[in-house]
Amino acid sequence: MSHHPLDDVTPLTWAPMTSADLPEFADLVIAIEHLDDAIDRHSLEELSEFFHAPGSEPEISTLLGRDRGGSAAAWAWNRKFDRDRDPVRIWLRGGVHPVWRSQQIGWRLFDWQVRQAREWYARDLRPGDGPLRLIAYADEKLPGHKHLLSRAGLTPTRWYIDMLRPHLGDIEPVDAPDGVRLVPLTPARYESVRVAHNQAFHSEWGADPVAAETWQRTLSRAAARPQWSWVAVNADDEDEVVGYAICSELDAGPGRYGWIDHLGVRREWRHRGVASAVVTACMRTFADQGLPGAGLGVDVASPHTLGLYERLGYEAADTMVLYVRDEESADGRSLEMGHHQA
Repeated sequence: MSHHPLDDVTPLTWAPMTSADLPEFADLVIAIEHLDDAIDRHSLEELSEFFHAPGSEPEISTLLGRDRGGSAAAWAWNRKFDRDRDPVRIWLRGGVHPVWRSQQIGWRLFDWQVRQAREWYARDLRPGDGPLRLIAYADEKLPGHKHLLSRAGLTPTRWYIDMLRPHLGDIEPVDAPDGVRLVPLTPARYESVRVAHNQAFHSEWGADPVAAETWQRTLSRAAARPQWSWVAVNADDEDEVVGYAICSELDAGPGRYGWIDHLGVRREWRHRGVASAVVTACMRTFADQGLPGAGLGVDVASPHTLGLYERLGYEAADTMVLYVRDEESADGRSLEMGHHQA
């Protein structure tokens, strides 16, 4: 096994991951997620799919650290978004088993990830590419991870919050706003709702247009419940979609919950009560189906902007925070970790 620079500054021995490492790597990830009570959970099948995805290059973008007995104790994995042009994002993921924390392993490992991301970006830089954007996610309830990311110059930028409403027995009647009519989602409206979704989010931070085939796969998932979903249309022109709530059925609490996967209102129709109307229509449908509660995930620029959902009876349950650092220059040369003011 070749020598790795992290061998000299941590108590572990490091090497890139191979396919043969995947079962042990998955056991390590699952153990860390269990001990941290993590929001996101992964299986061997999911990790294997990521590992073998086109362009992943695990021989340069992954590391697995082992203790003296040969047991996996820490890992790092950088993932590139191949379609990115401006900025070019690289997602920094990793973990250290709690037994090995407080030994500066996480910091040393993250420093390697930043350097590897810069090298990867510089190697593959194409004409017209924008600067490198480093991204990482942290569970709100893990302050150590958040501190590491902040120390490395990454800034909390988006909050992804799962919100739950555990009871559906007191749903108010649905009142459609003036000029709006609520209709159930049918296959005939799938495409017009997709177009409305892209229009609603085209100027939102980090949003990418959803292709027709991707939208179709979303509505065809086993958990998807398009028949429980609702669409707000212009009362004077019912071919015009102004808002929507796309639903599924998930195990999100004590029993099966109705879940709103996608919620959006076109910009010119906002602040009229359209979102409240479609969410309430979905909740009444969940109640009619005998489900005990409802949930939805929100993506916000501040964790203090949840008034709409709180007024509808939802409470924040789990939160993931997106941390971002945009590099100073397009050739990857930027200030060292710990001194960059993002």
